[in-house]
Amino acid sequence: MRHKWEIIGIVGLCLLLSGCAGGLVCRHNVMADAAWAAEQGLDYEIVVYAIPKWMTFGVWDGHVQVKTDKGWISTSFGFPTFRETSDWDRKGWEGHYNIDRYMSLLRRNCFSDLEDCRDEGIPFRGMLP
Repeated sequence: MRHKWEIIGIVGLCLLLSGCAGGLVCRHNVMADAAWAAEQGLDYEIVVYAIPKWMTFGVWDGHVQVKTDKGWISTSFGFPTFRETSDWDRKGWEGHYNIDRYMSLLRRNCFSDLEDCRDEGIPFRGMLP
């Protein structure tokens, strides 16, 4: 019985950390997806959006994804694919950025530490993409 709870704990921890790994995986994917969209000659925007906390057990409250006129880019096993809808339900605030603006907000740590970015109007709290 003890091994069962250890395995459940390890699997739970892996799932918790693998979601967006504190935003690093999502941020990496969105930059790769933006580069891919640019290579394809597509107009794109980077969309940061709020998601319901219950969907992630309260671990994070937002996601970032690339949107083009062909649809949302979703990374699956390292390969970009188009979807009609975003990866997560978008509930609440959304921010639409070009690459320069998104990078500027990342440099200022606006998606994680809002004390320095109140003027940006980003209402998230906690871990973000």
